[in-house]
Amino acid sequence: MVPLDTTTGMPGSEDCADALFGPTAMLLIGFSEAETAAVAFWLDSALGAAEHVDLVTATAATLAGTLADALQGDSGALDPSQPHPPPPRTVILSGMYSAEVVEVIAAWRADLAETGTVPEPVWAAAVPNNWGRIVSDLVEAIAADDAAMRAAKAGGGEQREVF
Repeated sequence: MVPLDTTTGMPGSEDCADALFGPTAMLLIGFSEAETAAVAFWLDSALGAAEHVDLVTATAATLAGTLADALQGDSGALDPSQPHPPPPRTVILSGMYSAEVVEVIAAWRADLAETGTVPEPVWAAAVPNNWGRIVSDLVEAIAADDAAMRAAKAGGGEQREVF
């Protein structure tokens, strides 16, 4: 994964520059140290994106702060504690075009999830609507949305009577 060409008129070009939001980063929430190391290795070896994408790991302090704080490096980096129990594995992508988000998720599923190296997380993107939210609240909402979507897909979604 390399920065997209800004001269082609395609996503990533100057006419689409406003599509990006936040710093280019991947926030890992609920990952063990070993899983985080595997993701860091994968980010470099499979995507070649380690120098373009900041890998941010959530701590207890991160979960208590806003998404903006977490992605801008103001999440209590001196606090190495992890919350217990850990929150659901969640990855929040920031500063990427839609095509890049799709590329990252597809590569993850092809490499990490398929091999069992790192379980499939719940995915989200940093957007203006969630930028100021508390990370723990955001993770809870993302997990609830994911559970509802999976239930609906499995046919267990909310049933409505038609009169």
